[in-house]
Amino acid sequence: MKTISKQNELASFSAEQMEHLREELRQRISRIELGALDQVFELSQVDPVTFNRLWIQPLLAEGLSFDEILAQIVETCLWPN
Repeated sequence: MKTISKQNELASFSAEQMEHLREELRQRISRIELGALDQVFELSQVDPVTFNRLWIQPLLAEGLSFDEILAQIVETCLWPN
C-alpha cells in the first residue's frame, strides 16, 4: 500500500526536516498564488470594463468585500474546475 509507505516515510523525518519541507511547500504555494494573481491582473487590464461587469459587480452584489472577491477570482484561476 502506497499510503502506508508514504506515512512511514514522513514519520521518519526529524522535526527540523519537516519544518524545512513545510517551508518549501509554503514557498511553492506563494509562487503559484503570485502567478494566479498576475493572471487576474492581466485579465483585468485587457478589458477592465467587462472584467468589472462580469467579475467584480456580481460578487459585490452578493455582499462580498473586495478582498473576498479577489480571493475568489484567484482561487478560480488556481483551481478552474
